[in-house]
Amino acid sequence: GLFPEMNHNEAVAWGGVGENQDPESANQALILVSWDGMHPRVIQRMDWFVSNCPTELAWRIHGDGETLLECLLHLCIMTDWLSIALALLHGKNPTDIEPIISLKEYLEQIDQ
Repeated sequence: GLFPEMNHNEAVAWGGVGENQDPESANQALILVSWDGMHPRVIQRMDWFVSNCPTELAWRIHGDGETLLECLLHLCIMTDWLSIALALLHGKNPTDIEPIISLKEYLEQIDQ
């Protein structure tokens, strides 16, 4: 279906056009996800948003699959690989679990 107010919050928050633009937006990245089952008007909105976003780091990742579930699983795998690549690019170990251990220890303390 159509969403008449779709992208309203994103456009205002990102300040893609005009003088109210977030001064930090150029240092941020935006990833939008799509699939073949989306309404053409929604795709047009996404394309406009990517081309008018105040960052050069804006992309639309397309999910492959015949069903929405297949596309969502494909996108999960793609973004998982993306997070690994970004970690490596930033000199981080993507297999480090110390933060997870710390979180679990914290949660154990507050659950008692």
